[in-house]
Amino acid sequence: METLSTKDGLPFRDVASITQDSLGFMWFGTSQGLMRYDGYSFKQYNSNPKNPNFIGKDLLTEHNIFYRDPDFIWYVANNSLFTLNIKTDSIKAYGPAQGIKGGVVELHIDTKKQIWIVSENHWTSSKTDTKQYLQKYDDSFCFQVIDSVKRGEREFTRVTSDTDNNLWWTTINGGTRQYTEEGKQLNVLTLDWWASINKDSLNLAHRFLFFNQNDIKPNHEICNCSNNYGGFLFFDSHNNQFFFPIDRGIIKYNPSLKKMESILNAPISINHAIEDKEDNIWFAGGSSLYKMDRFGRLSNFSETVRQLLDFTNISQLFIDNNGLLWVATDNGLLKIQIRPKIFDPLFRSNEKGWGNSMRSIFETKEGNIIAMYEREKKLIVFDASGTQQKNLKLWGAYPKTYNPLFGARFFAMDVNREFVYTVNDYLIKIRLKDGHTTIFPEFSNRLNITGPNPIIPLKDGRLLFGFTLSKLTLYNPATGESEKVFKDTSQKDILHFRFFLESKTPGIVWIGTMNDGLLKVNLNGTVEAQYNLNSTPPLNNNNVIVIHENEDKSLWLGTFGGGLTYLNPQEKKVLYYTTDNGLANKNVVGILPYKDSYLLISTYDGLSFFNTKTKNFQNFYEKDGLTNNEFNYTSFFRDNSGYYYFGGMNGINRFKPENLIAKDSLSNPIRFTSLTRFNSKRNDVLKFDFSYDPPTAISITPYDQYFQVNWTIPRYFKN
Repeated sequence: METLSTKDGLPFRDVASITQDSLGFMWFGTSQGLMRYDGYSFKQYNSNPKNPNFIGKDLLTEHNIFYRDPDFIWYVANNSLFTLNIKTDSIKAYGPAQGIKGGVVELHIDTKKQIWIVSENHWTSSKTDTKQYLQKYDDSFCFQVIDSVKRGEREFTRVTSDTDNNLWWTTINGGTRQYTEEGKQLNVLTLDWWASINKDSLNLAHRFLFFNQNDIKPNHEICNCSNNYGGFLFFDSHNNQFFFPIDRGIIKYNPSLKKMESILNAPISINHAIEDKEDNIWFAGGSSLYKMDRFGRLSNFSETVRQLLDFTNISQLFIDNNGLLWVATDNGLLKIQIRPKIFDPLFRSNEKGWGNSMRSIFETKEGNIIAMYEREKKLIVFDASGTQQKNLKLWGAYPKTYNPLFGARFFAMDVNREFVYTVNDYLIKIRLKDGHTTIFPEFSNRLNITGPNPIIPLKDGRLLFGFTLSKLTLYNPATGESEKVFKDTSQKDILHFRFFLESKTPGIVWIGTMNDGLLKVNLNGTVEAQYNLNSTPPLNNNNVIVIHENEDKSLWLGTFGGGLTYLNPQEKKVLYYTTDNGLANKNVVGILPYKDSYLLISTYDGLSFFNTKTKNFQNFYEKDGLTNNEFNYTSFFRDNSGYYYFGGMNGINRFKPENLIAKDSLSNPIRFTSLTRFNSKRNDVLKFDFSYDPPTAISITPYDQYFQVNWTIPRYFKN
């Protein structure tokens, strides 16, 4: 969080409204005029006759300023409507000649950039004939009356749009009125929260409430009853409707479920809400600020922001083009940088520390994702959207006390993707459609439940498993036939296999071991090469946990304690990458490629995104949205939709790697704002504003003894 106040050059502290133009410049409305901010300096428009940026009326109020293409700021000042041409600084006033029915009290632009206002004849009519008018700007450059209601003693009114671009107009005496984007009235709602909802029913033990006819009453007559919920409405991107009862916090209404939920039951009046680019919703009222994340968890930022800036009232929330949240207050502005949503957490426990530890992850032919929940030895199922489904329950002809997943770490699909195989003391076959499980005890002498026990499918449909060289077995699921890879019993045995990878070279399998480095095994029964601490080229660690092969047959190795290793056997080249080079942790447990020049690397302390061309690492941790910093061996996968999955000590992290690529700091182009120069012939300082019309060239004369070019990049956090 940062502040922008009078200490930073803000001309006036009480900021009522905010907008941003197409070039990225910020505009602030205050009770002392309109201001443009480029990140370094302010350009002020007010009623001071000596100001070259003179505007006749300069009392701007909440929510009454916005930018609309191509070049105009629309604003309401002193209850009058104006446009400011940002290129020419010319002002145009709108009044009775354009159809406006008196003073303007509300200005709104909908999702299709249509302009709506609420006007009222309070200053020109008798008390009994005072009305408020909903008006829409049309192609004839005039405002047409859509509807009107009798004005109450107070001038309160509010206009907002939902995701269908329906317009909602909240009044005091006329209820809450819904219109199509063309202006056709759809409904009138009256909500008397004091009568229809008992305070006790909104406690946390009874969060969900149903609407009934006593709660919402369609009524096309003037209802002459107050909107006791406060009159403020907000619609999120899913069209959920939020109401803000007077001194009662936040109520969420789901129209499809006809269900109401108390989000915040507190003696607070909320007046403002906005949804950021990461699906968080921010609520503000008075000096209170809350955030509800996409999982419905509410956080109170009120004390945090008050410690940063001394203020008593929040007047508007605004999200700029870069996703920065601006908070307008009566003592300056707050800027809140919102962390981007990168990771979707699946099956995360709310317990601190180790929660739902996960192992192998795979995809069914239907597109579901299945992962093994290690703590309870269960197969957890997710659909393509990441929503958890019913677990795959295993059953078969084995004792009820026996769990076929005990000791399982790797899973291998058959060619038709109807069965998945795993190993512990036995070979295990699971039918994916119903969980029927078959045990093959005849392979128990080739397996070791206490070891990693790798198993992989080969391109020819056979399975490869076995925990030592002498036990390495090829199994054909179609025929049930099996054979050992090494039939020569005199061959020196190598133990404790950790990882198998079928090479792009036919007949070759790479094997990572616990103590003997990397093996290049030909399935004809020979070891073609071995790479360890003493080989040429040498490894820096013999415990190889994971292997990835590039198109050019070079390799990336993840080791236990030695970090990441690049091995090119053809060129006899080796490179090591550790925490000294930027790797998150020296224990590498998963590697997945992305495009031609990136690797996703899971470790015991964070996820690394490695650019193999620039050799740069980006590291991600719990603070960035990971479910846990520690990842698990064998728990990584890429599905057919391009999602990557990395499991760890608390659930699974699902994401698309393109969201990890650091945005170029110059994604916002440089804006040349002005030129200042001192001309000795004229003995004058000349200043030229280039904000919206930069020249292609600038001529400097011999008389220009001094000149300065001013520029900005419209990113406003730590600028």
